[in-house]
Amino acid sequence: MKWVSTATWAERNVTLDGRAFRREEWPQVIPFLDALDAGVGKTVIGMMPPQRGKTLAAQLHLARNVAVSPRRALWYSKTAVDSRSLSDAKLKPLLEGTPAVRRVTYTNPDSRGRGLLFRFANGPVELLSSEVEAHRNGRSGQTLYLDEAWQYPERAIAEIFKRADSYRWQRQHIITTTAPDKGHELDVLWDSSTKHEWHLACPGCGHAFVPEWGKAMFPVEEIADEGKRLNVAKTAATIRCKPPCGCEAVAWSAAVAKAMNDPARGAGYKPTNPDAQPGVIGYRFNA
Repeated sequence: MKWVSTATWAERNVTLDGRAFRREEWPQVIPFLDALDAGVGKTVIGMMPPQRGKTLAAQLHLARNVAVSPRRALWYSKTAVDSRSLSDAKLKPLLEGTPAVRRVTYTNPDSRGRGLLFRFANGPVELLSSEVEAHRNGRSGQTLYLDEAWQYPERAIAEIFKRADSYRWQRQHIITTTAPDKGHELDVLWDSSTKHEWHLACPGCGHAFVPEWGKAMFPVEEIADEGKRLNVAKTAATIRCKPPCGCEAVAWSAAVAKAMNDPARGAGYKPTNPDAQPGVIGYRFNA
């Protein structure tokens, strides 16, 4: 079968909430998907606030692999309850609702040691818990998905990574998460990555810059902070954006947000860590 990227495969095959997947609606996700496609033998991190498409990206990558490039995969959530909830609400409907995946032979998911196993031909997918020691040390997979890894017990990420060691250069670690606490295992891993930061484009001149909510460029009258550096819920009644390029401040609105996140105007990811460790790729979206 001819190679096809996850983004292109999703456009051809995936429907979300009754609408076909369209890459232009997910500008912050497409570069991350492309990094996943090119990330065999690497660790790839996608760090975004809630509801910005990071977990969707991992699910699309998994579904595409099931359909066109089978491989043994392990998907980790914080708890077994979280894994089952993800399966019931998101992953199973995606797999069963996509004809290209339905054509791949598999049996209904069953329980296995508090995990959940999809028995796809040539590439089983197992959903596991980061809190269960046997899941961290007793499974094996070529592609490992670690969802919301900021919640995992200390040193759990390193233990889980070892589950792919036998695949050597073919293994892949994929982390989708909101921001970790300072000093957490994930925070250290992020600091060693390429740190591709999403840059907004000034609505006036197009100057690209990294947003810093709550700082001088984004003064707010009221803001809800969930305690995470990237988990700032932008619920202010009034938010005025003052880009660092010197252009006049503008009131934040859906139209302004769309313009500032438009790749055609200069928005997009740029690597910011010249001292990144080889094979550790990081993407952070905070807009």
